[in-house]
Amino acid sequence: SQQCSRSMLTLRLIHQTVTSAERAGIGVSICGEMAGDARFVPLLIGLGLRQLSAGPRSLPTLKRTIRSMEAAEWREVALRCLEFATAAEVERELEDRRMAEEVAS
Repeated sequence: SQQCSRSMLTLRLIHQTVTSAERAGIGVSICGEMAGDARFVPLLIGLGLRQLSAGPRSLPTLKRTIRSMEAAEWREVALRCLEFATAAEVERELEDRRMAEEVAS
């Protein structure tokens, strides 16, 4: 669908922006719904984002999520997600990883 295509394009643009900014020594931050959604924070961290702006209600959940994750591991997941054709595949991968981490802890 067109929505899935836009979602994947957005993910790839975030990755390209972060990669280019890192080369230039420029920090990148993100705000909005995706930055405040604990389901997507590991993906954003994996893509190289280190500054997220989110509403106060989501901060406790986001802090727990970030503290419980390994950035290097999520980098691998994020790069794999960039190869997917649809946003549904990305969401499935993130959910599978989240469930695996819950079982392991």
